[in-house]
Amino acid sequence: MKFLLFTAVCLALNVGISAIDVAIKNEDGTSPQYCILFEGNVTGSIEYEVENSTKTFNFEVDENSVNVSGTCVDVQQNVSVQAFSVDFLPKGAPVNVQQWKLSVQFAHDEQKTFKLSALSLFSVLPEAWNSTDKTVKYVLDSADEMWDATDRNGFTCSESPFYLKQKSASPALKSTVKFEKVRVLAFARLPTPVFPKDQIFEQCNLDTKTSDVVPIVVGACLAGLVIVVLVAYLIGRARARRQGYASV
Repeated sequence: MKFLLFTAVCLALNVGISAIDVAIKNEDGTSPQYCILFEGNVTGSIEYEVENSTKTFNFEVDENSVNVSGTCVDVQQNVSVQAFSVDFLPKGAPVNVQQWKLSVQFAHDEQKTFKLSALSLFSVLPEAWNSTDKTVKYVLDSADEMWDATDRNGFTCSESPFYLKQKSASPALKSTVKFEKVRVLAFARLPTPVFPKDQIFEQCNLDTKTSDVVPIVVGACLAGLVIVVLVAYLIGRARARRQGYASV
Protein backbone atom coordinates (compact mmCIF):
# COMPACT_ATOMS: atom_id res chain seq x y z
CA MET A 1 0.00 0.00 0.00
CA LYS A 2 1.43 3.39 -0.91
CA PHE A 3 0.74 6.62 0.95
CA LEU A 4 1.14 9.97 -0.77
CA LEU A 5 0.84 12.93 1.61
CA PHE A 6 1.08 16.63 0.88
CA THR A 7 -2.11 18.63 1.42
CA ALA A 8 -4.28 15.53 1.35
CA VAL A 9 -3.94 11.86 2.14
CA CYS A 10 -5.02 9.24 -0.41
CA LEU A 11 -5.52 5.68 0.77
CA ALA A 12 -5.58 2.70 -1.58
CA LEU A 13 -7.07 -0.33 0.15
CA ASN A 14 -6.73 -3.90 -1.08
CA VAL A 15 -9.47 -6.27 0.01
CA GLY A 16 -8.12 -9.77 0.56
CA ILE A 17 -9.72 -12.12 -1.95
CA SER A 18 -9.05 -15.63 -3.13
CA ALA A 19 -6.74 -16.34 -0.19
CA ILE A 20 -4.95 -19.70 -0.18
CA ASP A 21 -3.02 -21.28 2.68
CA VAL A 22 -0.76 -24.25 1.96
CA ALA A 23 1.15 -26.48 4.38
CA ILE A 24 2.81 -29.60 2.96
CA LYS A 25 3.87 -32.19 5.50
CA ASN A 26 6.60 -34.78 5.19
CA GLU A 27 5.18 -37.93 6.74
CA ASP A 28 8.48 -39.84 6.57
CA GLY A 29 10.43 -40.45 9.75
CA THR A 30 9.45 -40.56 13.38
CA SER A 31 8.88 -36.79 13.67
CA PRO A 32 6.93 -35.47 10.64
CA GLN A 33 7.82 -31.94 9.60
CA TYR A 34 6.39 -29.33 7.23
CA CYS A 35 8.53 -28.62 4.18
CA ILE A 36 6.40 -26.03 2.31
CA LEU A 37 4.37 -23.13 3.65
CA PHE A 38 2.56 -20.72 1.37
CA GLU A 39 -0.03 -18.02 1.80
CA GLY A 40 -1.35 -15.49 -0.68
CA ASN A 41 -4.21 -14.30 -2.84
CA VAL A 42 -4.61 -15.76 -6.31
CA THR A 43 -6.42 -14.36 -9.34
CA GLY A 44 -5.82 -14.70 -13.06
CA SER A 45 -7.08 -14.97 -16.60
CA ILE A 46 -7.10 -17.57 -19.35
CA GLU A 47 -7.59 -17.46 -23.08
CA TYR A 48 -9.73 -20.08 -24.81
CA GLU A 49 -10.80 -20.58 -28.38
CA VAL A 50 -14.37 -20.56 -29.71
CA GLU A 51 -14.85 -21.04 -33.47
CA ASN A 52 -11.48 -19.54 -34.43
CA SER A 53 -11.89 -16.57 -32.09
CA THR A 54 -10.08 -16.09 -28.81
CA LYS A 55 -11.96 -15.17 -25.66
CA THR A 56 -10.74 -14.32 -22.18
CA PHE A 57 -12.06 -15.39 -18.79
CA ASN A 58 -10.93 -13.64 -15.62
CA PHE A 59 -11.05 -15.87 -12.58
CA GLU A 60 -10.72 -15.80 -8.84
CA VAL A 61 -10.13 -18.82 -6.67
CA ASP A 62 -13.19 -19.93 -4.71
CA GLU A 63 -11.41 -20.51 -1.40
CA ASN A 64 -14.29 -22.66 -0.17
CA SER A 65 -13.55 -25.23 -2.88
CA VAL A 66 -9.79 -25.58 -2.37
CA ASN A 67 -8.08 -28.96 -2.01
CA VAL A 68 -4.32 -28.95 -1.41
CA SER A 69 -1.80 -31.72 -2.03
CA GLY A 70 1.96 -31.88 -2.38
CA THR A 71 5.23 -33.69 -1.91
CA CYS A 72 8.35 -33.02 0.16
CA VAL A 73 10.56 -35.68 -1.40
CA ASP A 74 11.10 -35.97 -5.15
CA VAL A 75 13.95 -35.93 -7.65
CA GLN A 76 13.76 -34.75 -11.26
CA GLN A 77 16.81 -34.79 -13.54
CA ASN A 78 19.06 -35.32 -10.52
CA VAL A 79 17.62 -32.23 -8.80
CA SER A 80 15.72 -32.31 -5.51
CA VAL A 81 12.26 -30.81 -5.88
CA GLN A 82 9.25 -30.11 -3.71
CA ALA A 83 5.82 -29.18 -4.99
CA PHE A 84 2.24 -28.39 -4.12
CA SER A 85 -1.00 -28.37 -6.11
CA VAL A 86 -4.23 -26.52 -5.45
CA ASP A 87 -7.47 -27.89 -6.89
CA PHE A 88 -10.12 -25.17 -6.95
CA LEU A 89 -13.31 -23.95 -8.56
CA PRO A 90 -13.03 -20.64 -10.44
CA LYS A 91 -15.48 -17.98 -9.31
CA GLY A 92 -17.77 -16.69 -12.05
CA ALA A 93 -17.72 -19.91 -14.09
CA PRO A 94 -20.90 -21.95 -14.75
CA VAL A 95 -22.24 -23.97 -11.84
CA ASN A 96 -21.27 -27.33 -13.33
CA VAL A 97 -17.60 -26.44 -13.86
CA GLN A 98 -15.02 -28.98 -12.72
CA GLN A 99 -12.05 -28.15 -10.53
CA TRP A 100 -8.97 -26.57 -12.03
CA LYS A 101 -5.45 -27.36 -10.83
CA LEU A 102 -2.70 -24.87 -10.05
CA SER A 103 0.69 -26.55 -9.57
CA VAL A 104 3.86 -24.98 -8.17
CA GLN A 105 7.27 -26.66 -8.00
CA PHE A 106 10.47 -25.66 -6.21
CA ALA A 107 14.03 -26.82 -6.80
CA HIS A 108 17.08 -26.78 -4.56
CA ASP A 109 20.68 -26.14 -5.59
CA GLU A 110 23.99 -24.93 -4.20
CA GLN A 111 23.14 -21.25 -4.67
CA LYS A 112 19.50 -21.15 -3.58
CA THR A 113 17.80 -22.97 -0.73
CA PHE A 114 14.72 -22.94 -2.91
CA LYS A 115 13.66 -21.41 -6.19
CA LEU A 116 10.48 -21.71 -8.21
CA SER A 117 11.22 -24.07 -11.09
CA ALA A 118 7.80 -24.76 -12.59
CA LEU A 119 4.25 -23.42 -12.49
CA SER A 120 1.24 -24.64 -14.44
CA LEU A 121 -2.53 -24.24 -14.61
CA PHE A 122 -4.80 -27.03 -15.82
CA SER A 123 -8.30 -25.85 -16.70
CA VAL A 124 -11.41 -27.84 -17.56
CA LEU A 125 -13.50 -25.58 -19.78
CA PRO A 126 -17.29 -25.65 -19.18
CA GLU A 127 -19.51 -26.94 -21.97
CA ALA A 128 -21.46 -23.68 -21.84
CA TRP A 129 -18.44 -21.86 -23.25
CA ASN A 130 -18.51 -23.97 -26.45
CA SER A 131 -14.72 -23.99 -26.39
CA THR A 132 -12.78 -25.78 -29.11
CA ASP A 133 -10.74 -27.50 -26.38
CA LYS A 134 -12.29 -29.35 -23.48
CA THR A 135 -9.17 -28.91 -21.36
CA VAL A 136 -6.16 -26.63 -21.63
CA LYS A 137 -2.87 -26.83 -19.75
CA TYR A 138 -0.93 -23.60 -19.45
CA VAL A 139 2.75 -23.76 -18.45
CA LEU A 140 5.15 -21.10 -17.25
CA ASP A 141 6.52 -18.88 -19.99
CA SER A 142 7.92 -15.87 -18.13
CA ALA A 143 7.65 -13.89 -14.92
CA ASP A 144 8.58 -10.47 -13.61
CA GLU A 145 10.50 -12.26 -10.88
CA MET A 146 10.88 -15.86 -9.75
CA TRP A 147 10.41 -16.83 -6.13
CA ASP A 148 13.66 -17.81 -4.43
CA ALA A 149 15.61 -17.44 -1.20
CA THR A 150 18.90 -18.37 0.42
CA ASP A 151 19.83 -19.86 3.79
CA ARG A 152 16.69 -20.42 5.86
CA ASN A 153 14.92 -17.35 4.52
CA GLY A 154 11.48 -17.22 3.01
CA PHE A 155 10.26 -15.11 0.08
CA THR A 156 7.64 -12.38 0.16
CA CYS A 157 6.08 -10.11 -2.45
CA SER A 158 3.06 -7.80 -2.51
CA GLU A 159 2.34 -8.53 -6.18
CA SER A 160 3.81 -11.31 -8.31
CA PRO A 161 2.37 -12.11 -11.77
CA PHE A 162 3.32 -15.14 -13.86
CA TYR A 163 2.71 -15.43 -17.59
CA LEU A 164 1.78 -18.83 -18.98
CA LYS A 165 1.09 -20.28 -22.41
CA GLN A 166 -0.64 -23.37 -23.74
CA LYS A 167 1.65 -26.36 -23.53
CA SER A 168 1.13 -27.83 -27.02
CA ALA A 169 -0.36 -25.50 -29.61
CA SER A 170 0.65 -22.91 -32.15
CA PRO A 171 -0.26 -20.13 -31.76
CA ALA A 172 -0.50 -20.85 -28.03
CA LEU A 173 -3.32 -19.61 -25.85
CA LYS A 174 -2.12 -17.49 -22.94
CA SER A 175 -2.86 -17.23 -19.26
CA THR A 176 -1.83 -14.97 -16.39
CA VAL A 177 -1.74 -16.06 -12.77
CA LYS A 178 -1.36 -13.21 -10.32
CA PHE A 179 -0.32 -13.71 -6.71
CA GLU A 180 -0.71 -10.98 -4.10
CA LYS A 181 0.52 -10.72 -0.51
CA VAL A 182 2.72 -13.76 -1.04
CA ARG A 183 4.74 -15.45 1.68
CA VAL A 184 6.40 -18.75 0.84
CA LEU A 185 8.96 -21.06 2.37
CA ALA A 186 10.22 -24.32 0.84
CA PHE A 187 12.74 -27.00 1.77
CA ALA A 188 11.97 -26.19 5.38
CA ARG A 189 11.76 -28.40 8.45
CA LEU A 190 9.06 -26.95 10.65
CA PRO A 191 7.21 -28.74 13.46
CA THR A 192 4.00 -26.75 12.92
CA PRO A 193 2.21 -25.41 9.81
CA VAL A 194 2.86 -21.75 10.65
CA PHE A 195 5.64 -19.32 9.79
CA PRO A 196 8.01 -18.82 12.75
CA LYS A 197 7.65 -15.44 14.44
CA ASP A 198 11.31 -14.69 13.75
CA GLN A 199 11.17 -15.88 10.13
CA ILE A 200 13.26 -13.72 7.79
CA PHE A 201 11.84 -13.01 4.33
CA GLU A 202 13.66 -11.84 1.22
CA GLN A 203 11.63 -9.20 -0.62
CA CYS A 204 10.93 -9.17 -4.33
CA ASN A 205 12.46 -6.34 -6.36
CA LEU A 206 9.13 -4.51 -6.57
CA ASP A 207 8.81 -4.29 -2.80
CA THR A 208 12.49 -3.40 -2.39
CA LYS A 209 12.09 -0.45 -4.76
CA THR A 210 8.94 0.62 -2.92
CA SER A 211 10.79 0.43 0.40
CA ASP A 212 13.47 2.72 -1.02
CA VAL A 213 10.94 5.20 -2.41
CA VAL A 214 8.77 5.54 0.72
CA PRO A 215 11.40 7.30 2.89
CA ILE A 216 12.13 9.72 0.05
CA VAL A 217 8.43 10.50 -0.39
CA VAL A 218 7.90 10.91 3.35
CA GLY A 219 10.94 13.18 3.58
CA ALA A 220 9.71 15.31 0.68
CA CYS A 221 6.25 15.54 2.25
CA LEU A 222 7.67 16.62 5.60
CA ALA A 223 9.87 19.20 3.88
CA GLY A 224 6.84 20.52 2.01
CA LEU A 225 4.85 20.69 5.23
CA VAL A 226 7.63 22.67 6.95
CA ILE A 227 7.68 25.13 4.04
CA VAL A 228 3.89 25.56 4.21
CA VAL A 229 4.02 26.21 7.97
CA LEU A 230 6.92 28.66 7.55
CA VAL A 231 5.13 30.58 4.79
CA ALA A 232 1.95 30.73 6.88
CA TYR A 233 3.97 32.03 9.84
CA LEU A 234 5.64 34.75 7.76
CA ILE A 235 2.32 35.83 6.25
CA GLY A 236 0.74 36.00 9.69
CA ARG A 237 3.65 38.02 11.04
CA ALA A 238 3.48 40.47 8.14
CA ARG A 239 -0.26 40.98 8.69
CA ALA A 240 0.31 41.58 12.39
CA ARG A 241 2.88 44.28 11.60
CA ARG A 242 0.52 46.03 9.17
CA GLN A 243 -2.24 46.01 11.76
CA GLY A 244 0.20 47.49 14.30
CA TYR A 245 1.15 50.31 11.95
CA ALA A 246 -2.53 51.02 11.19
CA SER A 247 -3.39 51.34 14.89
CA VAL A 248 -0.52 53.83 15.42
